[in-house]
Amino acid sequence: MNVHAKNIYEFGSFRLDPAQFVLLREGSVVPLTPKVFETLKILVERNGQVVEKDELLQKIWSDTVVEEASLAKNISVLRKVLSENGSGKSYIETIPKRGYRFTAPLKNNAAPEIVIEQPGAPTKKRLVFAGALLLAILLPAMVFAAYRLFVDQPANAQTVSTAKTVAILPFKPLSVNEEDESLGLGMADALIIKLGQLDQVNVRPTSNIRQFAGQPQTDALAAGKSLKVDIVLEGTIQRLDDRLRITAQLINVADGRQIWADKFEEKMNDFFVVQDAIAERVANSLIPQLTEAEREKLARRETDNPEAYRLYVLGCIWIDHETTEGFTKGIDYLRQAVALDPDFAIAHAALSHAYSDASESHLAPSEAMPNARRHAERALELDQTLSWAHYQVAWVKMLHDWDWAGAEESFRRTIELDSTNARAHFGYGTYFALLGRREEALSELEQAKKLRPLNIIGSNILYRVGEYDRAISEANKALEMNPKRISSLQWVAMSLERKGMYAESLAAFEKARAVEDTPELKAFQAHTLALMGNRGEALKTIDELKAINTRYVSPFYIAVIYAGLGDREQALAWLEKAFKERSWWIATLRTNPQFESLRAEPRFQNLLKRANL
Repeated sequence: MNVHAKNIYEFGSFRLDPAQFVLLREGSVVPLTPKVFETLKILVERNGQVVEKDELLQKIWSDTVVEEASLAKNISVLRKVLSENGSGKSYIETIPKRGYRFTAPLKNNAAPEIVIEQPGAPTKKRLVFAGALLLAILLPAMVFAAYRLFVDQPANAQTVSTAKTVAILPFKPLSVNEEDESLGLGMADALIIKLGQLDQVNVRPTSNIRQFAGQPQTDALAAGKSLKVDIVLEGTIQRLDDRLRITAQLINVADGRQIWADKFEEKMNDFFVVQDAIAERVANSLIPQLTEAEREKLARRETDNPEAYRLYVLGCIWIDHETTEGFTKGIDYLRQAVALDPDFAIAHAALSHAYSDASESHLAPSEAMPNARRHAERALELDQTLSWAHYQVAWVKMLHDWDWAGAEESFRRTIELDSTNARAHFGYGTYFALLGRREEALSELEQAKKLRPLNIIGSNILYRVGEYDRAISEANKALEMNPKRISSLQWVAMSLERKGMYAESLAAFEKARAVEDTPELKAFQAHTLALMGNRGEALKTIDELKAINTRYVSPFYIAVIYAGLGDREQALAWLEKAFKERSWWIATLRTNPQFESLRAEPRFQNLLKRANL
């Protein structure tokens, strides 16, 4: 009989047995996919050392070519799994641009492996003893081995480019009732949020489908073709006293074939049950084999309070309108949601997003951005792994604090937690664009577009790097799906101005102002008028903006008009006021073409320096 030793590693409440492919937490098996387990094994065995990304990719996917995003996803899963009692404690350190390091103090036990040899026998019979953990280890190991054979695939085995594109239309109310109409849109939005988490489907955002709300005769196939999707989910919704009755069906846009259909009826307070059931059955119909991580995403509930969730969904829908009414109602709904459930992390993140988006054009930065920061930080207190919250922290640091190093750190953390988050790559691309780092900005935009080809509108980034034709093209694609999207209309107008197409620019501004006539749109249109030589109209707009006392008007808007008029003294004076009021537009000055005539001015350069630009 020969006795050998094998390594078993202990750290915190965990026990890792590499030989048996088992991770235990306080004696209970922690389920990990093979590639995630292999990642942990390598890091633990190299404890305290930096393991390069290339080395990890080569060892874990030796026979497959995958992107770095697959490794980032494994690290994100491990951080969540190893979080001690939900405290967010992390055992894995990221070494920027290099790799990762396992940092936990390890207790390395050499457990005996007893080999029994029978004299004269042609083979050896090996019996492995792991003390009292024998049964706890062997059965999971067998299951794990089977899983390795049949399930294990690279995280990006199905690329986003081959993912099915899906539009979830507002559910049609069977009664003429405004509340039921909002319930139908709310159900669609809830499903968009749930199914949008899956990597193997590309779900159109609520902003694309809101145009179909309140249209009882919407043709699902026509809507699907206009939204350029493969599949449409449509349904009806009806309230019967305290019950909710829903029908739903999936339709293949190419041939009109019904892929799946079902009926649901539950009590109104069981809204989550219906939502979960529809999401799971739709996902199973679209994706042949859901991964365990995807099933967890579908099953996850951010709150157990149905009313808080309803208010959250309504808040998100209203914010997406991009109007003063939309932000006012959206913020109000979200504030009610977090009041009902103060631990509703994603609602805090959404409220942070609402405040930061409303800043300047709808609310004073002094009100909006501190609230955006407060709710983002609260979301992180509740869930350190919530990428949306890290994104919002990055946004506040970038646009309000002008803390560029801190913003980059938060953007990187956002992507580290969820490398498939298209919004995170878009935000990081905006960061690079504002700093004039053109190639990096375009690279991040390209990554975002790969992840969500028609959901990400890159006009903002393209405008800032001087790609005006592409900015117009991007915005026009978005307008095909939502003709009243103010931001897209505005980027078209501003890009046309840079091309010297002033008449077309004015027409685009008029379309945007027809949706809502904001001070921002007035000012930017007046800038175009000033460039055209129409000083009278430009000066008149300045007087109109100064006379507004019913809402916040940023000094930046008046500076923009004076810059168009060539009045450097007034432009610089109003920029100084904008700086003092923490206008987020100050963060755009380094690459903002509206102020090209001021770049050589020492006071302008001093302004850039004070904004850390």
